[in-house]
Amino acid sequence: KTGWHHTANGYVYFKDGKPLSGRNYVLLPSIDGNGSNWYLVDNGVPQWGVQSWAGTYYYFDQDTYLRVDNDYVQSQWGDWYLFGNDGRILTGVQKWAGSYYYFDPVTYLKVTNDYRQSQWGS
Repeated sequence: KTGWHHTANGYVYFKDGKPLSGRNYVLLPSIDGNGSNWYLVDNGVPQWGVQSWAGTYYYFDQDTYLRVDNDYVQSQWGDWYLFGNDGRILTGVQKWAGSYYYFDPVTYLKVTNDYRQSQWGS
């Protein structure tokens, strides 16, 4: 069997009767059956929330498992992070919702009530 299968623990993608092995960002048939989409899967299980991949962090929607771009979202552990138009987590001064905000390059969290140096040196 090849394709998505819903188990008691959620979705798993099987190829030739076995779950995909390893952690990969792969183009697969859509879970909803309409076309195809890119999914971050770990041993066939689609990942959601903030996930480490390819040297940075991305956010994947909990319901669709699809990467979220251009959004300020709450992680699975409750903190808020800003993700850019390519899905990567953002740091430094960023324009969001009509204002500018600073995101710490270590924690990725928005900094408030503090004076910080921007990525441009100001």
